[in-house]
Amino acid sequence: MSSTKDFADQVPIFHGSGWITWEPIMKAFLRTKGVWKYIDGSATVPTLGIIMDLEEAPAPPTMQEPIEPGPKEPESSSLAYDADLARYKQEWKEHRAAMATWRSDNYEARSYNHKTQAEYVKAKADFDEGNDKALGYLSIKISRSLYHLLTESASESWTILKDQYSKTGAASAIYVACLTGFLLMSSSQSP
Repeated sequence: MSSTKDFADQVPIFHGSGWITWEPIMKAFLRTKGVWKYIDGSATVPTLGIIMDLEEAPAPPTMQEPIEPGPKEPESSSLAYDADLARYKQEWKEHRAAMATWRSDNYEARSYNHKTQAEYVKAKADFDEGNDKALGYLSIKISRSLYHLLTESASESWTILKDQYSKTGAASAIYVACLTGFLLMSSSQSP
């Protein structure tokens, strides 16, 4: 741990100039911390997998339980009652069977959905933690005057900094041209 802390001390604070020298040191630091994948985009935001549709439970029978006829009712009322009661019991028997089938069919779908959602929540939490760490390391190694360039995404923040500060200016181009000319002249002279 002390070697990583020592390495962290070797990463200078980026103030807006010297990107060419700061970038490789910062990359190495972020790699040692295991968060470079959140900067380079190889770690992607997880997405929720396919959620299975659940069927609606079967509706209960609408038939009311028949009322038993009194002793003074005609015989036909008693026969009608027996037929209605048999139909009523059959409807409820069919409903209970449909409910049992529905429960078993939907149990698998609910279990799958629960597992899928739990895996997504864990993957999202892991990604958010890694992104937050990468963004935290990035923010402590840049000047406060550059904080306005940071976003909620470590990758996006790095890209913004890189786009803004990795361009070589006119002075760098002139310096490279002068150095090239000097090397060409010195190589053409005899030793």
